[in-house]
Amino acid sequence: LVLGGRQAGDGWQPALPLDPGPVPRLPEVSTWDRMLADYRVMGLSVAYHPVSLLRPALGEGVVPLGALPGLPDGTRVTVAGLVVARQRPENARGLCFITLHDEFGEADVVILPGLYERRRDVVRTAPLLAVSGRVNRSRGSLSLLAEELHRLRVPAAGIPSGASRPDGWDLRLIEPPGLADLGQVGAAHSFR
Repeated sequence: LVLGGRQAGDGWQPALPLDPGPVPRLPEVSTWDRMLADYRVMGLSVAYHPVSLLRPALGEGVVPLGALPGLPDGTRVTVAGLVVARQRPENARGLCFITLHDEFGEADVVILPGLYERRRDVVRTAPLLAVSGRVNRSRGSLSLLAEELHRLRVPAAGIPSGASRPDGWDLRLIEPPGLADLGQVGAAHSFR
């Protein structure tokens, strides 16, 4: 079949006069939402760490986990991190161990039985924690002996791009949007 000097199968197709209309304006995707999308798709984010996005709102008193090795034994500090492991072994006399991770490093947190009982729900379920306690150096290992711990919360709207600490942010009021979907990051181990 020949049509207009071309044969069928030559890859020619008549143009259809379609007007696609205006391109819709989509809302800008926040850095927080991009990080959550990374976690949903890959189980991690190579571009963003949740704590790095929260850091500007945490305040100056929150010490990066990477700074703990340089602090003397007994120093009281507050840290914040993503919970990457939870353990409460049967043979540990009620002690609970959590590993926190931020953009600078990780640290082991020791939770005594009394604090565990008072804050059980937070210890077992919070994906992000703020922990106040004392640096503990024992037998060549470094840990943080927890005295207080709190679920770390962020504004309902997430974290805007280039966030600084705006007035009115209360990190204890609102659960991080979508953070529960991070693919069981910090899933509980050996809990009764």
